[in-house]
Amino acid sequence: MKVKIALERKGERHLVWVDADIVGYPRTLEKYMDLTMGEAGLVKRNEELYLNVTLKKKLGEVKPNGLIVVDVNMDSVYLGNDKEVTIIPTRLSEAHHYKSLAENLQRKYSKR
Repeated sequence: MKVKIALERKGERHLVWVDADIVGYPRTLEKYMDLTMGEAGLVKRNEELYLNVTLKKKLGEVKPNGLIVVDVNMDSVYLGNDKEVTIIPTRLSEAHHYKSLAENLQRKYSKR
């Protein structure tokens, strides 16, 4: 089987045709036959070369069946839907305060 490989080195790109034998297929190959082939990359592990192939599957349109709202602030995280809202308090503003205090001390005493 002839395989076309793009080699890149120091900004130069070369296309090379290589004779390669297929050693094995995945056991679940039938499951992937309806997928379209995307990008492929040749990977060298130890002294062996492996061809990694990206497979793409077309998905149908997804209809949302609900609504979730997430709002992240310095003081709290708000989670909710159209019926209820949950507030989770955070200590981000406190952490930011201590960080700014430490940075001010480092600036003040950096020359010592």
